[in-house]
Amino acid sequence: MHIKPKKSLGQNFLVDKNIQKKIIVYLEIKPDDIILEIGAGRGELTNLIAKEAEKVYALEIDNSLCGILKENLKSYSNVEIINRDILKFNLRAYFRNLKQNLKVFGNIPYYISSPIIEHLFNYRNKIESIFITVQKEFAKRVTAIPGSKEYGSLSCFVQYYAKPKIIFNIKKASFFPVPKVD
Repeated sequence: MHIKPKKSLGQNFLVDKNIQKKIIVYLEIKPDDIILEIGAGRGELTNLIAKEAEKVYALEIDNSLCGILKENLKSYSNVEIINRDILKFNLRAYFRNLKQNLKVFGNIPYYISSPIIEHLFNYRNKIESIFITVQKEFAKRVTAIPGSKEYGSLSCFVQYYAKPKIIFNIKKASFFPVPKVD
């Protein structure tokens, strides 16, 4: 089924199978891990994650994609699809009975990268690690060192709460539709 990505939601689907597999390797998923995926999209990565993790909570704001996710992932009893906006999602309330912390993963749009990171930091006591794909320039700002031209308030904020690092670059041709930047 062909899904037309919604520009209003900043949707760019990661379609490169090699990059998808590379991400799974870097997530270092253990059999008892609980994963929160932000923006599950069509479920390609959700499918790979579900094979490795104990439980996957696939968060997707797009109603039309939730139906596709349910169909594509129906064979997994360990996947729960949640039709919600991450910025309005109360992790503490939803996961109040969870005994272990979450691993958070997502391919997030540039225009809400900062708000998503800030939102996740509000729930840092429920999160073990965050692995997100973001625009290359944004990643450089987040990981910038003091005195560099990219260093600023965003760098300071993120580095106060976390130890960010760029793991690898993803070329823009790995996405559909192809964005203007890596």
